[in-house]
Amino acid sequence: MLLTPRASVRAMHGQGNSRYCVGMPGQSQFGALEPRRPIVPEAKSIYVVDDDQSMRTSIGRLLREYGYAAKLFDSARALLSHGSFDQAICMVIDINLENESGIDLRQQLLRQGITAPIVFITGNDSEAHRAEAAKVGCAAYLTKPFSAKSLIASMARACGPTT
Repeated sequence: MLLTPRASVRAMHGQGNSRYCVGMPGQSQFGALEPRRPIVPEAKSIYVVDDDQSMRTSIGRLLREYGYAAKLFDSARALLSHGSFDQAICMVIDINLENESGIDLRQQLLRQGITAPIVFITGNDSEAHRAEAAKVGCAAYLTKPFSAKSLIASMARACGPTT
């Protein structure tokens, strides 16, 4: 099954669409995906920004199942208000947030000196989105629906694997 807004985390296995940006290797070197314990300190988290609550919750559960700590945000404004960017090992950002742009959010973060790796996700894939994502820098670009395997492999590349 693919990761969709209403997908069950335990049932998410299958193939999905992913494109890796700027210098990312094409294949995962981490083998089969199995839930693991985190090697990153508990204080470090993956920040997830998506305005779709079910998608945001599903991604958070999946990341935790595979050993990553996750903090979830429903908007760019919520993320920027939270701060504590030194706690983010990387971020998953939806390109099309309600009344906001994930690309613009990335640019704001860069202007503030926040360079955590970014995995962009989108349900509205286009050549323009891919070009903008590559221009502002991304570790991976995933098109919804995407598989759990694609997301976890992207996290391993961007943030480091779990043990």
